[in-house]
Amino acid sequence: MRHQIISILIIALAMTAGKAAAQSPALAKADADLAAFVAGYGGSGGSASQFASLLSSYRAYMYAVRQDKNNPTALNGLRKVYPYLIDGAIFFSQNNQPDKALEYALAYIGLPRIEAFRNERFARSDYYPTICYFAATTAYNNKQFADAIDCFRCYIQTGEQKNLENSYTYMARAYKFAGDLNGQLAALKVYPTTANFLYEAINACIEHKANDRLETYVNRALSLNPGDMKVLPVKAKLMADKGDYATALPLYERLYKAKPNDFNVCRMYATVAYNHAAQLINGANSIDNTTLYRQQRQKADTYLKVAAGLFERIVTVYPGEVKYLSALADTYKCMGRDADADRIAAQIRAQGGTYVASNVKSLGTPSGSQDRQTAMSSPSASPSAAGGAYRQGGGVMQQSAGAGGTMSLADVPAFSVYAKKYVEAAINKWQLKDDYETLDEYKARVTDATREAKIKELAAVAESNYIAEYGARVGWNNLRLERYDAENGVFLIKSPEMGDMLLPVPRTNNEARQFEAQWNTVKTDDAQFCISDDKLTLARLTFRTNTGKKYIYNNNASLTYQNTQIDYNFESVDMAALTAASAQKAPAGGGAKIVNSSVSVGKSDIDTGIPVSKKSNDNLFAVIISNENYRRESKVQFANNDGEAFRNYCIKTLGCPEKNVHHTADATFNDMKAEVNWMTTVANAYGGKARIIFYYAGHGIPDEATKSAYLLPVDGFGSDVSTGYSLDKLYATLGELPAEQVTVFLDACFSGSQRDGKNMASAARGVAIKAKNSTPKGNMVVMSAATGNETAYPYTEKGHGLFTYFLLKKLKDTKGDVSYGELIDYVHSEVSKKSIVENNKSQTPTSTAAPAVESGWRKWSFR
Repeated sequence: MRHQIISILIIALAMTAGKAAAQSPALAKADADLAAFVAGYGGSGGSASQFASLLSSYRAYMYAVRQDKNNPTALNGLRKVYPYLIDGAIFFSQNNQPDKALEYALAYIGLPRIEAFRNERFARSDYYPTICYFAATTAYNNKQFADAIDCFRCYIQTGEQKNLENSYTYMARAYKFAGDLNGQLAALKVYPTTANFLYEAINACIEHKANDRLETYVNRALSLNPGDMKVLPVKAKLMADKGDYATALPLYERLYKAKPNDFNVCRMYATVAYNHAAQLINGANSIDNTTLYRQQRQKADTYLKVAAGLFERIVTVYPGEVKYLSALADTYKCMGRDADADRIAAQIRAQGGTYVASNVKSLGTPSGSQDRQTAMSSPSASPSAAGGAYRQGGGVMQQSAGAGGTMSLADVPAFSVYAKKYVEAAINKWQLKDDYETLDEYKARVTDATREAKIKELAAVAESNYIAEYGARVGWNNLRLERYDAENGVFLIKSPEMGDMLLPVPRTNNEARQFEAQWNTVKTDDAQFCISDDKLTLARLTFRTNTGKKYIYNNNASLTYQNTQIDYNFESVDMAALTAASAQKAPAGGGAKIVNSSVSVGKSDIDTGIPVSKKSNDNLFAVIISNENYRRESKVQFANNDGEAFRNYCIKTLGCPEKNVHHTADATFNDMKAEVNWMTTVANAYGGKARIIFYYAGHGIPDEATKSAYLLPVDGFGSDVSTGYSLDKLYATLGELPAEQVTVFLDACFSGSQRDGKNMASAARGVAIKAKNSTPKGNMVVMSAATGNETAYPYTEKGHGLFTYFLLKKLKDTKGDVSYGELIDYVHSEVSKKSIVENNKSQTPTSTAAPAVESGWRKWSFR
C-alpha cells in the first residue's frame, strides 16, 4: 500500500512538473513583454500595441494562476502588472474604445481579489471608486450584468456617496435582468422610502409573482403617496385576487373616476362590484335577524346596480363576448330583472353560445330565512359560460382591450420627444407670474426645488397620457398565425402593427390543434402597454377562443412597470479623474456617472419667452461648441447652458433651420476638427451665399512661449497647447471660407484663468499670461468676452456666462432685429458694469474685424 501511495505522489509531482514546464515559455514571454512595456512606457501615455502587450501578459499570468494558485512567477507578474491596468483603461477610454477600456478596468478591480492574494493588500488608486463606477456602467450598457453587479457592489463598498443612489438603481435593474429578486430588493434596505426603489421592487415582485412581498412594497409606496395612480391598480388587483372585494371596490371606483375610458378598469370594477355583492348575499344567508339581513341585501343591491351599469357598457364594446353577456344576465337576475336577463340569454344563444343561469333568486324582501336565496357562485370562480364571478387579469399600465386603432407601434413617436414637448410647454406656462400674484408669492412658488417637483409631476402625467393616447391608436387587426413550434410549445403570430409574438399554447389534450382550428374565431383583449427603451411596447395580450380558453402573450423582454423618465440610457463615462492617476495629479472634476436625461427648462429670463422669427434664414449656419466638463481641468460653470441657449436663439430668433445648427457639448479635439470641416463643406457648397456663426464657450489657454491663444477641448491639457485648437488656425480656416459673412463669438478668456477667476494650468505659477491678439481674416468679425489678461466670468444668478447672458438678452429684447454695432455696444456696456458689481473685477468684451470688412461690419445684422 505504501508503495502505491509513493507511486501516486511521483506521478502527481511529474504532472506538476509537466505543467510548470509547459507554462514556463508562456510566462517567460509574459515577463519579457512586461519588462518591455515598463521600459517603453514610462508614464508617457503609451500606445494601443503597448497596452495590448500588457493585457497579454496579464492573461498569461492569470492562466498560470488558475492552473496553480501559488505559482510564484505568475503571482509576481500580476503584482507588477496591476498599477498599469488603470492606465490602459484611461488610454482606451480617451480613444473612444469603452469596451477595451472595460477589459482593463475589470482586470484592475478583479486582480487583488483572487484567492492567491487574499492575505495581501494592494495599494488602490485614489480613483478606485471612479473606475469601479465606470466599469459598472459600461458593463451594464454592454448587458454584462454579472460584471455590472460586481462592480456596483465594489463601488458601494468604497463608501463614496456621489453615485450611491444611481448605483443601487442600476444594480437593481441588473439583478432584474439576471433574474435575482433578492438582489433587486437589496436597495430598499438603504433607501426604504425612495419611490424609485419601491417602484423597482413592485415591478420585481410582479415579474417573480412574489405576491407575499408585493403587498408590503405596494403599501409602503402608497403610504408615501396615497394617490399614486401607478400603484393603486396593483393594490386593487392584489385585493381582488385575495377575495377582499370590500377593500378592492373603493380602489376601483377611484380608478374608474380617474380613467372612465379605460375598459380594463371598467371590467375590473364591474367584476369586483358583482363579487362583493355575492359575498354580501352569501354572508346574509347566515344572518337570522331579518332587519340585518335586509340591510345587507340592500347593500348588495347597490353594488349590483353598479355592476349592471358597467357590464352594460362593456357589452356595447364587446357584444359577442359570452362571458360578459353571461355576467350581465346573472346580474339582472340577482336584481330581479328577469325580462332583461332573458333578453341577454336569448342574445347569447343567437350567437351560438350557451347560457346557464347561476343558482340565484331575486333579491326581493324575504318572508323568512327559508326563502333566502341560495349562495351565488363562488367569488373566486373562473369565467365560464355559466356566468358567476370572474376575475380580469391585470397589472400596471393597463390599456383598453379590443383591436385598437390603425397605427403601428413603429409609427408611435419616442416617449422622450412626447414628454419633452409636453413638460416644457407646461413648465413655461407654470412659471409665468400671475397678474394677481405678488412678487414674494411668485418667488416662493417658483424655485429650483418646486420646479423640479413640478417636472416630476408633469413627467408622470405625460407618461400616463402617452400610453393612453397611443395605446388606443395602435391596432392589431391583421394577425397571422404561423406554424406551431412543438419543441417550445409556442405559436408564432405575426402582426404588421405589433411585430412578432410568441404565444404559449400547450400540446396536451390537443389544445394547440384546437387553437389553430379555431383561429378565425379567436378574439383578443386585455392589451397592456408599457414604455421600454423610450418606445411604446406591447407588454401583454390575451387571446380567447369561442370555447372559453384563454392564452396570454407576455413580452418578458418588456417592463411590466417602469418609473419612466425622459431617458434611462447611460451617457459615456468621463474618465478624466482616472487620467490623473497616471499623471499623479488630482482632477478638478469629471468622473463616471449614470445620467437620467431630464426635461430642459429655463432658469433665467433669457431661457423663457424666446422670440420666434416668422422668417426662415435658410443660408445661415451655426456651429456651437460648449465645453463644460473637462477631463483634466476644472469645470467651466454654465458653459453647456450657454451653448444650449445660444442654439435656441439661433433656431427660434434668428430663423436658422434646426438642421443648419450643430451644437456639440463637451467637445473633444476631434469633435472640434469635425465641426470646422463641416463649416468648410457648407460654405463651399453654398458658393459664397452662406453666412456662418461660430460660437465657443469653454476654457482658453495661452502659449507661454509664443503668446498664441488656443481653445481647449475637453480632452486637452491646460499645460500643453499642442492638445488645444489654435485660434490662429481657426481664424485662418474661417477667413478662407467662400462665405458672405463669418461671425465668431468667444465666451472664453486666454489668460489661463477659469470662469471663477482662479488660475488654471499654465497660470499655475500665479502669473496671468496675456495672449497676443489673433487677427481675423476674410469676411470675419470676432466678438470676445474679455480682453488681455481679464477673466470671462459667470453670471451665477442667471446660470450663464456674463458675456453670453447679455448677448442673448439683446437678441431677446430686439427679437433679433439688431445691428452688430448695436449688439457689441450693448454687450460691452452691460458686461463691463455688471462685472464690477458682481465680481469686483473688470471684464471688457471686445470686437475685432478683418481688414476687408473693417468699415462696414457694424451695420451687419443677422437677417
